[in-house]
Amino acid sequence: MNIEKTIQVRITDVSESSYWYSEQIGKEYDVYVIDSLIKDYAIKEDYDKCNAEAFRMIRKEDCEVILDKELESKIRANFTEALNRFDFAKVQNVMTYLDWTWCGEKYSPSQGQMINMVQNELFKWAIKDFNNKQTNVGSGGFLVTIFEDGKVQIQFVVEESYSYD
Repeated sequence: MNIEKTIQVRITDVSESSYWYSEQIGKEYDVYVIDSLIKDYAIKEDYDKCNAEAFRMIRKEDCEVILDKELESKIRANFTEALNRFDFAKVQNVMTYLDWTWCGEKYSPSQGQMINMVQNELFKWAIKDFNNKQTNVGSGGFLVTIFEDGKVQIQFVVEESYSYD
């Protein structure tokens, strides 16, 4: 197992009541981001003490990364700027033309529904998952990206393709 870095997290939820941290909501821990642990963080204190043989873990979905206040402020300001510059009317026209709806709705979403999705869902999850490396969160055609330097990009994606070499 390779340790990528140390970060600080705050427990915000408990996805299963049997987890050791079921009574620890709000508590903060130093954790290791380990390349082989996809869904969990390793508690730094335990990992160091046990030489990586037996250590407690926290589900990533049950905590938020505690960001440097200056960086978090920069990210939020950049998101607001990107949101204000984004052309939701153009996206609404494209969605209407393509008869694109969300989750079985009869009509394409309004601009207000789009803004709500981007602001209150995607950005919320992107900043929660951000741990000083690029983070992408998408749904309903929208993609919010937070870059390592704190810049933010909002996209509406109709088509894309990748090459995996």
